[in-house]
Amino acid sequence: RGFDIDGHFVRWANWEFHVGFDVRAGTVISLASIHDADAGARRRVLYRGFVSEVFVPYMDPVEEWYYRTFLDAGEYGLGLWAFPLQPGADCPANAAYLDGYYAGQDGKPVENKNMICVFERYAGDVAWRHTEAGFPDRLVTNRPCSIGAHEYDRSSDALGLMQITEVRPDVSLVVRMVVSCGNYDYTGLGVQDQRLHQIHGVSDRPPGGEGDGLHARGPDHGGRARHAGGGE
Repeated sequence: RGFDIDGHFVRWANWEFHVGFDVRAGTVISLASIHDADAGARRRVLYRGFVSEVFVPYMDPVEEWYYRTFLDAGEYGLGLWAFPLQPGADCPANAAYLDGYYAGQDGKPVENKNMICVFERYAGDVAWRHTEAGFPDRLVTNRPCSIGAHEYDRSSDALGLMQITEVRPDVSLVVRMVVSCGNYDYTGLGVQDQRLHQIHGVSDRPPGGEGDGLHARGPDHGGRARHAGGGE
C-alpha cells in the first residue's frame, strides 16, 4: 500500500491531509498540504474542502412536480444517510477504512464503522511522458543508468545515437463515501469521491460521471446546467 494512515491523518506521495466526517457534508478533507521542494517546507493548498450542497431540481413541467426541489445535504444530511462500505464491492481490495463519528440527538457520540475508504487508483493512463532522442553515444555509457529514483530505458540506432524515455503513470488517491438519500445513491461516480493526484491537484467526480444522463429535446424541463457529452 502506497499511503499511511495515522488516526484520520493520511500521508501519500507529497500529500498530507486530514479526513473528517460531517453529518451534513459527509466527507471533509482538511489541512491538505504538499511538500514544496524549492522552499524545503510544506505548502498548504486546502484548508477545508467538502460538498457544500447537492441541488436536485426535478424540472418536470407537470403541475404536481414543477415546484419540487431538494437540497440533499442541507435538508437530509449526506453524513446521516451514509452507510457502511462493503469491502470488495464499494471499495477495491487495496482500500483502508475509516470510521465516522458524530454527536447524536442526546449529545452522546455515535460511531459508524467503515464509513470512508481510502485507496490508490491505477487507471492505466499516463500522467506525462517524454522521449529525448539524438544523444551522441559518447555522452552516455553503454550500461543502464538511473537519475534519482527513476530508471531510464535506452536503445541505440544505426547512427549510434541514444534515446532517453521517462513515463509517469496516472495514479490517484481516492477518498470515498457512499450516501443513499431517498431514491438517490451517491457512490464513487457521484459527489462523495475526492481524488488527489501525484501531479498535484484535487478533483471531484460530477454526479453521473463525465456526461449528462439525458439529452433534452427542448427547454421544457429547465435550463441547461452544462453541455452534455457526445458532441451535442
